[in-house]
Amino acid sequence: MKLVTLNIWGGRVLQPLLELAKSKLGDNDIICLQEVYSSSRPAIGGVSQCTNNLEQLRTLLPNHQVVFAPSVKGIFPDQFDGDHVDYGNAVFVRKGLKIIDSTNVFTVKEEGGHFDLTVGDDHPRSMQVVTIGIEDGQELVVANYHGYWSNGPKTDDATRFAQSGKVNEILAEHATKPTILCGDFNLLPDTESFQMLAKGRNDLVTKYGLTSTRSKLYKRLDYAPFADYVLTSGGVVDRDFGALPDVVSDHLGLQLDFEIPRASRVLS
Repeated sequence: MKLVTLNIWGGRVLQPLLELAKSKLGDNDIICLQEVYSSSRPAIGGVSQCTNNLEQLRTLLPNHQVVFAPSVKGIFPDQFDGDHVDYGNAVFVRKGLKIIDSTNVFTVKEEGGHFDLTVGDDHPRSMQVVTIGIEDGQELVVANYHGYWSNGPKTDDATRFAQSGKVNEILAEHATKPTILCGDFNLLPDTESFQMLAKGRNDLVTKYGLTSTRSKLYKRLDYAPFADYVLTSGGVVDRDFGALPDVVSDHLGLQLDFEIPRASRVLS
C-alpha cells in the first residue's frame, strides 16, 4: 500500500498542485493533506489561498473517497467578504477500502476558539483520525496531524508539550492497531515535544536520512528544514520512504510504501 502526506500551503501554488494530483497523488491508497480550504465558490480575489482547493482536488481524484475535518469553520470572514470558507485537514482513501470511523479531535484550544494570527495567536488545532478497513476485516488507523504554529521558532513551549501529550492520549485508544501518524507537526526533530511523539514509534524521516521536508519556497530553510514527519507503529512495515521532489508548496510531500503483515493485523 502507499500513503502520501502533504501540507498544500492553502493552494498558493495551485496549478502545480493540481498537476501533481493528476500525475502522482492518485497512485496512493491514502492521501493526507493539511491546510485544505473548502467552499462553494472559487478562490476570492486579493488573497493568496485557493478557497476551494478541496473541491478541485476531489474532482481530480475520482477513485478516492474523502473525509474533510475542518479546524476552523468560517475562517477569515472579513478577508473572504463574508463567504463561508472552512479550513483544516483532509484524508482521501482509495475506493475499495472501507472508512470504518473518522474523528476530528482538537489538540489546541476548543472548536470555535478565538485566534488572531496577526499577533501570533494560533487558531484551534485538531488531529483527524481515520480507521480504514483494508481487507478481510483488517483495520489501519491513520492520524492526519497539523501541529500548533507560532510566529517564531518551532521549538518547545508549554503549548507544544501539552499538544504532544494530547496526541499520545488520543492514539493510546488505538494502541493495539497498526497506526500511521503523519502530517505537518510544526516541530524540529531535536525538540522534546517531537521526541514525545516519536517514542515507541518508527520515525521514518530519521530512518531514511532525509535532510529536509521543506521545499525551496520556504523562507527559513536554513535553520528550520524540518516540519513534516511520518511515524509508524503497531506492526506497520515500511518498504520504501522518501520526499517527493515536486514543488507545490513550501512543504515537500512524504510518500510511504508499506505493508501490514497478517500477524500484526487486528480483526474488527
